[in-house]
Amino acid sequence: MASESELNAGIEDGVRRRDFINIAAVSFAGVGAVAVVLPLLNQMNPSADVLALSTTEIDISAIQPGQAIKTSWRKQPVFVRNLVAKEIAEAKAVPLGDLRDPETIDQRTKPGKENWLITLGVCTHLGCVPLGAAEGENKGDFGGYFCPCHGSHYDTAARIRKGPAPKNLVVPPYEFNSDTVVTIGWAKPYEPTHPLMKWMDEKLPIPRLVYNATGPGYPVPRNLNYFWNFGVLAGAALMIQIITGIVLAMHYAANASVAFNSVEHIMRDVNAGWFIRYAHMNGASMFFIVVYLHIFRGLYYGSYKAPREMVWLLGVVIFLLMMATAFMGYVLPWGQMSFWGAQVITGFFSAIPIVGEPVREWLLGGFVPDNATLNRFFSLHYLLPFVILGVIILHIWALHIPGSSNPTGIEVKDEQDTVPFHPYYTAKDGFGVGVFLLIFVALTFFSPNTLGHADNYIPANSLSTPAHIVPEWYFLPFYAILKAFTFNFLWIDAKLWGVIAMFASIALLFFLPWLDSSPIKSSNYRPLYRIFFWILVADVLLLGFCGMQPAEQPYVILSQLGAIYYFAHFLVILPIVSRIERPLPMPNSITEAVLAKHATDTASASATA
Repeated sequence: MASESELNAGIEDGVRRRDFINIAAVSFAGVGAVAVVLPLLNQMNPSADVLALSTTEIDISAIQPGQAIKTSWRKQPVFVRNLVAKEIAEAKAVPLGDLRDPETIDQRTKPGKENWLITLGVCTHLGCVPLGAAEGENKGDFGGYFCPCHGSHYDTAARIRKGPAPKNLVVPPYEFNSDTVVTIGWAKPYEPTHPLMKWMDEKLPIPRLVYNATGPGYPVPRNLNYFWNFGVLAGAALMIQIITGIVLAMHYAANASVAFNSVEHIMRDVNAGWFIRYAHMNGASMFFIVVYLHIFRGLYYGSYKAPREMVWLLGVVIFLLMMATAFMGYVLPWGQMSFWGAQVITGFFSAIPIVGEPVREWLLGGFVPDNATLNRFFSLHYLLPFVILGVIILHIWALHIPGSSNPTGIEVKDEQDTVPFHPYYTAKDGFGVGVFLLIFVALTFFSPNTLGHADNYIPANSLSTPAHIVPEWYFLPFYAILKAFTFNFLWIDAKLWGVIAMFASIALLFFLPWLDSSPIKSSNYRPLYRIFFWILVADVLLLGFCGMQPAEQPYVILSQLGAIYYFAHFLVILPIVSRIERPLPMPNSITEAVLAKHATDTASASATA
């Protein structure tokens, strides 16, 4: 009979679990609401034809000292003024305390180009267009600009001096391409204004690095679709794994006699331990899902081609590190699949002649997986995610040198082909993260064991082999290739052929940039290659299906056919197709492709209406 204190403890534990589930359900509903609302808000963003006007090039060679011209940028008026020395001196002589919106003329012009003042021709009161940019127009009481609607007067530095306008005329982002050409728009260079940020920029320019890497300072092709979200989603998945992994490591014991029980302790006794464990377990699957989509996006759009070979090679390294980390993590729960998975996978090395068995014993720290295996696998499983994080930094660094690829495969020609990463793609990536988290929490809360194996809830037993040993689902295509070799060939036995083929199927990806010699990157313009790409996708899915089946017919023959096509695709079909294929006509620039697509969509919508 349970004591009163035990009953009360059980009730309190039930209440904590119920409260947690309630909070999780509300959070789930919130993420769902955001996922529904964001598309509605996103459709209000500027359309493609508006974004195509995001930069304007101006020839300023004909503007004489003392003159101003009126042009347009993003369908708004822009004033370009060539100040004379007297006007600059007058602007500098005004005390900042006398200004409603204190700014020096140096803050409103570029160093070494103090005579060039570029502002939006929009009054900050009600948005009217001030006078003063054309010859003979009223320049107001201070020699700059005058808004006749409500009598706002601006000085020669376009600062508000009199009238209802609350702010100075806005200075748009612009850069001098040369002494005679200026480009208005695109990304504004990082210019810290606060004394603390200036000091930080001098001593440790992390804000500048972030600004130029993921902010308005990083130019991105304007036509990226949602398949370009998966890189960010992979980063989000990695951070989930690192955070949940650190928490789990506080309670896990890497000892063969207690490892399984320590996992049960996390699930049953640690506050919210079940959630942390399920989040980590399903986070690994979500990580592989987004990475596989990221890889196939690269294959479809030719992101592995020059000048991004190093980006691709580092990506393959990340993939290999992920596989090693996931394998070691799968061993740690020390269930039946953990133990026998370690036994089978490390047994591959014994197929290597002469050195195979010593290498296997060296990896395991013994003759079979045991305490030594758990300790070293736990240590490496904890370490490798941080190595992955380091390689990801190199991956992003290598990407920033040539810039992002895009669905057309055409390289950026000028600023009109790009938009700043922020706010355009931070918003788009934010929506993608919301959808990702929605799927992730649904899997974690409602079906946490779907992608796992029931046998791993049985403690490891070296004397009882499971009827069917299978790895985690993300290894299944490669496991099918391993099992496809059932006969000896030449002087090499079937087991070694399977091991060679399995590792070769991944190593092939390192040579992909040189196997495909087609100058066209995107499959959108490669009709023949596109057919074989989808056959490859179907082939990988077939191999994954065969990998989870027992080694019997017809699954063995299907695995063999799938493995043959996999290698033929990269080693035979791809080189031949890249030489004989006739690509479709391509647009001259990214902007041209965007505007053409927008025109087609508009025409289709009009016809439907």
